[in-house]
Amino acid sequence: MNIETLRQFFLCWMLIDMAIYIFTVLAVLFATQSLARLQAKLFGVSEEIALEMLYRYVAFFKLFIIVFNFSPWLALVLMK
Repeated sequence: MNIETLRQFFLCWMLIDMAIYIFTVLAVLFATQSLARLQAKLFGVSEEIALEMLYRYVAFFKLFIIVFNFSPWLALVLMK
């Protein structure tokens, strides 16, 4: 496996994760209350806590993309 293959792999992985992230952000923006109600019923917590869980999920997923997708891809691009 060479550097070009790894660079393409991380780029594709990052694009897929970004598409999932954008879909999630749009879902949270446009269906906040219904998602919070659903999560509250599923996990047996209040809607405020469920809403906080949704926002934390979005924040952690963004950090996941930066740490595990963007950083390795950027390092491989800079190695070229």
